[in-house]
Amino acid sequence: MGYQGKDLKEYGIKIEIVRGICEDFWVHQDTPPELLAQRDPGHLNVAVFGLGKTGLSVINALINSGAKVYAWDDDNEKILKAKRMHEKCNFVHPKQYNWHKINSLIISPGLDPQLHWITKLAKCKIKSDIELFLETLTTKQKVVGITGTNGKSTTTSLIGHILKVAGKKVGIGGNLGNPVLNLNADEEIYVVELSSFQLELIDEMNVDIAILLNITPDHIDRHRSMENYIRIKSKLINGSKTAVIGHNTAGVFNSFTGNKVPISENSNEVLCNFLSNNIRPLPIYGKRRSTREDRRMYLRNVARFDNKIVQKLSFERSLFIQVKNENCFT
Repeated sequence: MGYQGKDLKEYGIKIEIVRGICEDFWVHQDTPPELLAQRDPGHLNVAVFGLGKTGLSVINALINSGAKVYAWDDDNEKILKAKRMHEKCNFVHPKQYNWHKINSLIISPGLDPQLHWITKLAKCKIKSDIELFLETLTTKQKVVGITGTNGKSTTTSLIGHILKVAGKKVGIGGNLGNPVLNLNADEEIYVVELSSFQLELIDEMNVDIAILLNITPDHIDRHRSMENYIRIKSKLINGSKTAVIGHNTAGVFNSFTGNKVPISENSNEVLCNFLSNNIRPLPIYGKRRSTREDRRMYLRNVARFDNKIVQKLSFERSLFIQVKNENCFT
């Protein structure tokens, strides 16, 4: 999350990244970074495997938070590049680690945790950068998590843009391109795109708003079955405060019992939800009451978000907010 030198002093909360690495090692948010060196380094031994963009962002965050980091990759070129960037990191083959002193292993999403040799060697908790990122946030910072087989990047970019235009301090990243640990630490809202590879290692995602767009067969070679793929994708919504779910998403919508908002390729399904829950669409711009034409446009465009280019463009140009009480939209 942009863990650069003086940033640590400006945003002391960043130091709390160590909480997720070793639960019995508590660092108060006001603790100066230089005091971390006085701690027992055995409490902060972290292994990182995979030195692409995600792995490098993890190393940077951990080192600047006071951890002792060991890193490796199957690609020698990536190791050489990482050595030039991170002199304080220990580039040692995992077979030489004392795994009983390693608190966590962070692996890149491209690695299959079921098959790769590093996970069989590890004797510790295996995490992803997403899990590490979530552990650093304050209670005031909000997270919008977005997943689905198709449409993740478009939706993530679009929501992030809307929030920025609305005057919010927003960080946009994840599978979209910018690793979450490279995002600024002082944002109000984080809009994060999540792939099934990133969700695979996480037990439950505690986000404020979870968006599950759709699920169709994909990456079955990695996840072994459609049932497991659905289970992994569903992790995003299981711990969320509010879930926006595709109404026809492989039974997930009906089985989810929490606070949920439906989206659907079928206009009638969305209309029925409006009528049964007294929800109406409101234009994102302006303070006027929505009209019948607003509803028709919503049903015609937003509710029909399949992969056809024309409908995709219509979706992007027809943004609405659903509210149950018009008084909350001022």
